[in-house]
Amino acid sequence: MKNPLPVFALLLLALPAASPAQSFYLVSKNQSFVQTSAAGAVADPLGAFKFQSRAATNVTLTLPGGGTLPLGFDNRNSDYALRQWFGSKAAMDAAFPNGTYRMTGAGIPALSINLTADHYPAVTPQVTGVSNGTWNSNGVLVVNPAQATTLTFSTFSDYSTSGVAGHINFSLASMTDDGSNRVDLSTDAFSQPVFGQPATPSPLTSYTIPAGRLVSGRVYRAWLDFDTIVAMDTTTVPGTGVGTLFSKQGTFYIGAQSPGTSTPPPIIVGPPTHRVAAIGEGVTFSVDVTIGGTRFSFQNTPPSTPVGYTWSHLGRSLDLGDSRISGIKYTNTTNGIGLTINALTAADAGEYTVTIFTAGGVVTSAPATLTLAPGGAPVFVTQPRGVTVNAGSTVALSSTATGSPTPNFQWRKDGTAILGATSDTLVLPGVTASTAGNYTVLISNSLGSFVSNSAAVAITSGQPSRLPNLSVRTTLGAAQTLTVGFATVGAKTMLVRGVGPTLGAFGLTGVLPDPTIELFNSTAAKIDENNDWNSALAPVFTAVGAFALTGGSKDAALQRSCDGANTALVKSSGSGVVLVEVYDAGGPGKLVNVSARNLVGTGENLLITGFVVDGTVAKTLLIRGVGAKLAEFGVTGVLADPKLEIYTAAGTKIAENDSWNAQLQPLARSVGAFDLTLGSRDAALLLTLAPGNYTAQISGVGETTGEAIVEVYDVP
Repeated sequence: MKNPLPVFALLLLALPAASPAQSFYLVSKNQSFVQTSAAGAVADPLGAFKFQSRAATNVTLTLPGGGTLPLGFDNRNSDYALRQWFGSKAAMDAAFPNGTYRMTGAGIPALSINLTADHYPAVTPQVTGVSNGTWNSNGVLVVNPAQATTLTFSTFSDYSTSGVAGHINFSLASMTDDGSNRVDLSTDAFSQPVFGQPATPSPLTSYTIPAGRLVSGRVYRAWLDFDTIVAMDTTTVPGTGVGTLFSKQGTFYIGAQSPGTSTPPPIIVGPPTHRVAAIGEGVTFSVDVTIGGTRFSFQNTPPSTPVGYTWSHLGRSLDLGDSRISGIKYTNTTNGIGLTINALTAADAGEYTVTIFTAGGVVTSAPATLTLAPGGAPVFVTQPRGVTVNAGSTVALSSTATGSPTPNFQWRKDGTAILGATSDTLVLPGVTASTAGNYTVLISNSLGSFVSNSAAVAITSGQPSRLPNLSVRTTLGAAQTLTVGFATVGAKTMLVRGVGPTLGAFGLTGVLPDPTIELFNSTAAKIDENNDWNSALAPVFTAVGAFALTGGSKDAALQRSCDGANTALVKSSGSGVVLVEVYDAGGPGKLVNVSARNLVGTGENLLITGFVVDGTVAKTLLIRGVGAKLAEFGVTGVLADPKLEIYTAAGTKIAENDSWNAQLQPLARSVGAFDLTLGSRDAALLLTLAPGNYTAQISGVGETTGEAIVEVYDVP
């Protein structure tokens, strides 16, 4: 996004072409204002005061009190700069008092720059009149682009009476252009000649935007600067200026709108949230915006609604680069309007905001704070486990670790690093005898490195292994429905049970009094239902290993031949704890997927799913906990940040995931799972599990709640 040209950049334009200088050696103080109505400008709530120092070369700035600060390289201007924003003038003056500043660096003499008594322009820069346009209630000056628009400014009363020169600048730039009609308008005036710039005795008091220059439906950002150049030395460093200035800057937005048309204002429905990360890591802020009821992203925004945005850190607008280029500090995320900060340093801590604008309005989010956590050496949370599998199958070894910065992973086989195996999960497709061996993973960051226990992978053939059942225990409200899905390849006889009253025999209280089951096929046609179970099914329960139901209870159960995708809905007129079970009861087909969806609560009301790996060798499963993605299917109140944990029957945690790895997307497609949105905080794990009973538990990070689905897929 374009920033206004500061006075020293404008002065630079007047330097002789042969000048070697790229910038000035300057110290300045600035007051910032924002105008959103005809009532006038107000102090910028994101940072009303700014101290800035710039230099053409790499220098160290010495403050009046004796402290020193380095100037960092500024890619935008190819010079060196220091900028700090403050909420009050007192805070700025305490950190950077008026007085003598010194710059020292290679290739230049030691420079003394006097930032003496305040010489801020006495008047706030603002628009006081408009010939063609009105301010709307959303903070935008709306004009008819077919007509010329004259903006009248407040008068810079001490324009020619303070310092070396007074300077006024007006700039206007496109914020939502598509590249076909880029608008950059600018004009300025100096009260005294500077570097060949002629003097203008009177300050600018108005500016006329030509008819036809703006495009209907687009929004433009405008700046009005009043600057007092207090001192300027043009001889100490040949070809450059050394000086100080005080300035006031006003910002406002202009929306071009043809008569009879309108553009909806943006509404932030999901503001950025506070984040904690360690130095050296990357961190992402996201934001959800609707415009005219439609969620915004660059991919799905209607062309008739151009949208612009800018992220700010402590009041400073950030330049976002291309995420495909290495070394870029700030990049946008996949939904088009997020912010990723790469390679965190101490300077990145603090508040971040995002401003979204259309021709219909401008909105700025509440600040989200980035807190830098102390660093820590990597520590294993879970380690890889040895498995025996059939030849030709897929093996997945996984490990999780904590540490700050986030640990790196490097997998090894028999002590030798595996090229490219640097994820938390090692996937070995189509294994053969040569795959057998001992596998370890090295975790490391700048504070240390550790090697995992060895996991032995053994290869056999022709051994049985299957996914025979899934069970879900949760609490249902009187009007709630638990959704359980399963899919088969080929015809299978399936047993589905909804157990409430019998749970009382196991010591549970508050059980669901009268569960019912409705079974639907892939075309959403109801193919079966049951209210009270039939005692004729008792032998089937025994055959599949299910516990017996209490005779005459109000539990529900049905048996049905199924082929393809099916959905069971379990509900009751009352409320309470319910256990829903899906069993493979025989047949030539294969059960390849089971899932369950319900409201994830806290404490005992998590979404807890049990499943079994049956046979004599391990089976590879894709297990997912999906919340955020469900919103795209019309589900409301989703769990935005699910956490997935896998436990053995003994209660040992063997794997966990908070945010899924994009490496799993192609594999998910291969087993028929829907795509997850890149960058979402859904959870997924690829695991090769030995025969036994397991539990998948879905919870909300930070004790959050919402709708989520747990899925278990058979991976060949």
